Amino acid sequence: MHISTSTADIRLDARAALSTTADFLKKYPRFKVTIEGHCDERGSTEYNLGLGDRRASAVKQFLCRSAFPRIG
Repeated sequence: MHISTSTADIRLDARAALSTTADFLKKYPRFKVTIEGHCDERGSTEYNLGLGDRRASAVKQFLCRSAFPRIG
C-alpha cells in the first residue's frame, strides 16, 4: 500500500485494501502478521526511521480497530 510523501496518514484508496485484510484477520484470527513501514531515500535516516514507525503504527491501529474493535 502506498502512503503520501512525508505522512503516516492512511489514504482513502488504501482503506479498502486494509479493510479486506482486516476481514481476513477476523475470519482467521490465528494468523500472525508483520507490519513494517518503509520510506524512500528523501530525508535523513532518523527522519525516515521515525516516519516508517509512524506508518506501521497507523496501519496496525487501523487493522486492530477494524478487525478487533473491542480490543483495538
